[in-house]
Amino acid sequence: MTNGKNHYLTSRLVLWTTLGLLLLLLWVKVSTGLDVNSLSLLSESLHTAIAGFSLLVSWLAVTEVDRPTGREIYGHGKRETVLVLIFAIALSWAWFDLARSTIIVLLNWGNPVTSIRANLPLLQLLGLLVALTLGLGLFNRVQSGILNYPILRFNANQLFKDAFLLAIVTGSIAGVWWGEPLFDAIASFMLLILALDNFWQVLSWHLPLLLEQVAIAPEILEELIDEVEGVKKCYNVRSRGMVGRLVYISMHLTLEPKIKAMTPQIARSIEKALRDRYGPIQVTLIVES
Repeated sequence: MTNGKNHYLTSRLVLWTTLGLLLLLLWVKVSTGLDVNSLSLLSESLHTAIAGFSLLVSWLAVTEVDRPTGREIYGHGKRETVLVLIFAIALSWAWFDLARSTIIVLLNWGNPVTSIRANLPLLQLLGLLVALTLGLGLFNRVQSGILNYPILRFNANQLFKDAFLLAIVTGSIAGVWWGEPLFDAIASFMLLILALDNFWQVLSWHLPLLLEQVAIAPEILEELIDEVEGVKKCYNVRSRGMVGRLVYISMHLTLEPKIKAMTPQIARSIEKALRDRYGPIQVTLIVES
């Protein structure tokens, strides 16, 4: 119980720390992009915003009072669903505004309409942001292995991708510094296309949880548990999550009176039977007399 509670608190701390640092990185990118008139840096900021949005939805899900494991297994509520709609609208507005500006720059091929203030300090700052993003991604990857927490692994991949795209932005701004201002608009156009795919990947990850569906039919679980030696009756079975990612199962049991002393062994047998069939699980067993 203590270990589970520690994992719960640690998962919340990791999510909160990562989210705070992502918001700081987002602020630096947006403010710097506006200051130097870089469309590619602003377009890349959309990817950081998407990663931060994914983490925010995850953090809200695990901080609900009825999340006994501190993981995204029970599904999101109406609050998270509304948040998805609000973010989609805001992202669409920013995307179309950046797309319009990028197309204007590309159409004025020989007559640049904006001047990008590219210099060595800007490139050094972008290099530092790349390093920080990679470090944050590595931190999430390590913690995902320690906590066995899929969303941290997913977020680590998002951060590694974000660092790679920021490196492309750094290269495009270096090209502007060397005398070709069109590199920034070309990179911006590419990043805007990739942002659509990135947002769809995040939605695909969270969508099953937004629907809050039952993971495994109760009658199937009851039939499986009834086959475990010593179990007299299994009822009030509930399951949430996704098979293959993580499933949380709770159930009430009635055991044979003569083997009450073997309850721990029976519980281990039940967990083994469920894990062998459905993969990663967490089980709460309530034994009735």
